Amino acid sequence: MLQFNDPSLLIELKKGQAEYGYLTAGAMSEIAERLSVSVSRLYSVATFYSLLDTEQQARFTIRLCANMSCHLAGADDLVASASKMLGVRPGEITSDGMFGIETISCLGAGACGSGPAAMINERLYTHLNIEKLAWLISEIRDGRPVPAETALQERWIRALGNPAIIGSTVPAPSELLEGMAQEEVLTSIEASALRGRGGAAFPVGRKWRLCAEAPGDEKYIVCNADEGEPGTFKDRYLLTRHTKLVLAGMILAGHAVGARMGYIYLRAEYTDAWEAIQEEVSLIDPSVFDIRVFTGAGAYVCGEETALLESLEGRRGVPRLRPPYPPVCGLFGKPTVINNVETLANIPLIVTYGADWYRSLGTPQSTGTKLFCVSGDAAWPGIIEASLGVPLSDILTESGAGELKAVLVGGASGRLVPISEFGRQLCYEDLSPGAGAIICISKDRSMRKLAANLMAFFEHESCGECVPCRIGTARAREILESKLDPQGPTKNILQTLSASLVDTSRCGLGQTACVALLDALRWFPEEFEDSL
Repeated sequence: MLQFNDPSLLIELKKGQAEYGYLTAGAMSEIAERLSVSVSRLYSVATFYSLLDTEQQARFTIRLCANMSCHLAGADDLVASASKMLGVRPGEITSDGMFGIETISCLGAGACGSGPAAMINERLYTHLNIEKLAWLISEIRDGRPVPAETALQERWIRALGNPAIIGSTVPAPSELLEGMAQEEVLTSIEASALRGRGGAAFPVGRKWRLCAEAPGDEKYIVCNADEGEPGTFKDRYLLTRHTKLVLAGMILAGHAVGARMGYIYLRAEYTDAWEAIQEEVSLIDPSVFDIRVFTGAGAYVCGEETALLESLEGRRGVPRLRPPYPPVCGLFGKPTVINNVETLANIPLIVTYGADWYRSLGTPQSTGTKLFCVSGDAAWPGIIEASLGVPLSDILTESGAGELKAVLVGGASGRLVPISEFGRQLCYEDLSPGAGAIICISKDRSMRKLAANLMAFFEHESCGECVPCRIGTARAREILESKLDPQGPTKNILQTLSASLVDTSRCGLGQTACVALLDALRWFPEEFEDSL
């Protein structure tokens, strides 16, 4: 019988959709009977995730990316043209049931530098315009689906200075662990001063120590591979090109805290990464460390660690109230370490070359290197590895950015940096790089439109659990799009609304949703005048 915290619920829903095309009433009844749960509970979970459907879908669903990077590349015009060409609006299906259009907050998949991008069913296509999209639709109608494209190109991967991860090779985990005590691994990671690379920058050694000292013999390592921050695509690169490095990091983490099992929570769109991971996992002796791969079902909020745990346990991805924190009470109520893909990729390097070597990279408070993902108005987008402390201007020069107005650093929840601040250092004591996204914004862009795009993203991705986030993001978007009269000075109303989200939202999504908006109001106030 299904336990209350059992991943099989979400797994069975995905299997049912794969078999029937969508979760029909009959399929839901079958799954409910098989798992001994109510149909209402299944619907509660299924309706939370964007990639699970409880209604009839088109044979081919065109999911057009609408995130900031694709927006800058012309995604809005592409959506409008596609709707006109097929005669349906987003969310609708053509009369013959052949095609449907959806806008999706972010496709990831390395497409941020290759926008506009879309997925037609499971196949990714990049650098789209209406002519290319019309050709793809024509080929599908004629029974000749076009092979998926590879968004992440080799020429995109480069480094400033001496890279640590790019081109790295380390011994197999068995060799690294040979003769190395649990405390030795823990001490090495603590001494390296490595911080989490997923955005929050929490000291990794401290998190591991809390888990290692938590009582209980059953503990878990969870790799957060649900890369959903707009503008980021480094984790996909690591999972497909440096799979062994990431898995070795999980095994070493398990050794350090006393865990014998780990889960990889992988973004659903990363099908190629799933194949690469499964191939490498099959080579690992499960008696040494048991790694299982779990794919999500479409929810940005599941990048938040407690929402990820809820999803992994087969529930809606609603963030948990804290404390308790995952290192003490995490997956299935057991002590759990949750680390981002890039964080885990650093672990074998530190163990191999030593904490002193790692501290020699970066700054005293921001050790090591960082993978930066450049997209937007840049001639040479891609992934750039550089030591933390690198000036933002150096990354922009390397990316061929032209005359810019600003840069969004850290993704949708990051900081909007004007040209006067481009000399700042990308490190935790100056300008935090967040998850590593750097979205370039040229001088002719409208900050008001960009802010509206960001608020639309958070409105769509809010889990809806708390009123400030669910309603506040929608009201901010409507004000920015001039669809709602704010009944007062626009700038003042937006600032007050933003403060409410920061102070009263349940989790980090709502608390950071207005960070870039507040920066835009500060640096470009003239673009938010009521006359506009």
